[in-house]
Amino acid sequence: MGILAAVIHRDRTGQGQHVDVSLSDTVLSLNGIFGAGYAACGVEPGYGSTPLNGGSFYDYYETADGRHLSVAGLEPRFFEAMVKALGRPDLAAKGFGFDPESQEATRSELAAIFKSEPLSHWREIFERVDACVEPVLRLSEVAEHPHFRARRMFVDVPRDEGGSQRQIGFPVKFSGTGASYRFTGRAPGADTDEVLGEIGYSAGEIEALRSAKVVG
Repeated sequence: MGILAAVIHRDRTGQGQHVDVSLSDTVLSLNGIFGAGYAACGVEPGYGSTPLNGGSFYDYYETADGRHLSVAGLEPRFFEAMVKALGRPDLAAKGFGFDPESQEATRSELAAIFKSEPLSHWREIFERVDACVEPVLRLSEVAEHPHFRARRMFVDVPRDEGGSQRQIGFPVKFSGTGASYRFTGRAPGADTDEVLGEIGYSAGEIEALRSAKVVG
């Protein structure tokens, strides 16, 4: 974002800028909820006690066959849709008392419900419900998922030595310039002679560098 903003500024003013980006600063800026609460009101979030850090029903739940479901839906309408699909609309009142005891009770009841049936059962139910409940898929399942197949997120890329190798595709889709997958890469040192030759080294000089272990 910073680079693109600087490019736009350059195009509009003719002046370039140095862009200084710290990973630590970037991570800190992602604390939009708790960071704002602390900065504005001095509220220090506790460990595992707030809605988004383990203090609510927002969690992963094991199914009868050892698989897992991801359950979010802190917004009332999503939670209500979930408990209605589970046949437990009575849980709606419990889900939004954000005191630890109420949340733990809700979490325990949900855990028991989800543990009672295999993942396939819950997938069939929640495929038809807008409730922020999703299966935790294995990568083999992700690769065959209709969404990722349609989006070409697994591609066969030519290998330099022949054949192809499957890789995860480029996630950004452009209407006019699609990604091209030319090759998987080459062995380290495969292009050393060509590169050094292009910048003026003779065959003898390249061999001397190789003997001295300057290049591999």
